[in-house]
Amino acid sequence: MTRPEMLIPAFSSTPDDRVSTGEGDLGRWWSIGLLLLGVLFNFWIATVSARVNAGSDFAQFYAAGKLVGTGHLYDRDAITKIEAEYGAPKVATARLPVVAFAFKPLSALPFPIARKLWLIASILAGVLAAILWPRLDRLTILTALAWSLPGCLGLFYGQDILFFWLFFSAGIYLLAQRRTYASGVAFALCICKFHLLIGLAIMLLARKEWRAIGSAALTTAALLVASFAIEGRAWPGAYLAVIHSPSFSPGTNRMPDVYGLVANFPYAIQLEILLCVGIAWALWRVSGRVPLPVAGALAAAMGLLTAHHAYGYDCILLLPVCVIAIQKNRLPLWLRLAALFMVSPLFLFVLASDYSVIAQAVACGTALALLEVRRITPVNHNRLGCLATHAQCPLEP
Repeated sequence: MTRPEMLIPAFSSTPDDRVSTGEGDLGRWWSIGLLLLGVLFNFWIATVSARVNAGSDFAQFYAAGKLVGTGHLYDRDAITKIEAEYGAPKVATARLPVVAFAFKPLSALPFPIARKLWLIASILAGVLAAILWPRLDRLTILTALAWSLPGCLGLFYGQDILFFWLFFSAGIYLLAQRRTYASGVAFALCICKFHLLIGLAIMLLARKEWRAIGSAALTTAALLVASFAIEGRAWPGAYLAVIHSPSFSPGTNRMPDVYGLVANFPYAIQLEILLCVGIAWALWRVSGRVPLPVAGALAAAMGLLTAHHAYGYDCILLLPVCVIAIQKNRLPLWLRLAALFMVSPLFLFVLASDYSVIAQAVACGTALALLEVRRITPVNHNRLGCLATHAQCPLEP
């Protein structure tokens, strides 16, 4: 039977797993070709979808950049009036004032120029996030990114998820280098989508990374103080009104998380809480037993699954753990095939269909299965914090 990682030669777990001798270079060139094919595929997707709200999220950020500091950042009428000028859907912003303030320089430019600059910056952010993730083959993760439909959607809509991933990846990289204070600052910059950080908080606590936690807490506090200085004292009430609005989370049954999975079940809230507590407990138990890059990848994935608000483009956070799972021969074949399915564009096609529950169940089931892999050897937290003792961990990248 063909192994999942052999579908993409770069997805081999060790150099010995790749095509050897003279065929090694051929396999790598084949992987580069597959990477370019993925780029062309997503370019085609973006082209055929260009008439459907392209850049709609960036229009929200652009409008927020114009309003931030006026006391009207969360005034729905004010922001939708600006959005309407660019043909974007009328959506109130849910970004904190300090995040909206970061868009101030772009909002001073004409919209078409600002949109192009944001697109270029987002592409660079995604590539850099993939390269920074510790101990993953760069061609491997870049090939997965090239085929990533969530990444394409993030660019297409002008979302900021790629910057969130960049800050998250930078934090994991710095933590692996034991630059703990700097890693905390990087993690704090993930405040742009803070609802996706539950997994990260659990992982850092489980690994007792107190310096990183303290640095992140202080930086977050500074960012919140800055928000009051920028938007005044009344913004928290207005912000809470926005995120509790019925229109804030449309399409809940197609969200790629536990909330979306149980949305149509009786006692949905109770089920969501029960499953999220189980995921949090499993992540807590495993975080200290696996290498840091794996723990970080699991934390990113669990942050997505336990979020109460997530959409297709946020699935970019599944990429590191899926790549790690695919290239591990010691994991069950079905688990690696499920990870390959989540990396492929098919995952989001299914999520957007009437059979979205299949994609949601695969994502949640695969994540739980990875958390419960029992053939894990204890980790010797050496200077890099990412080397296992004796036999390798099945999930070690």
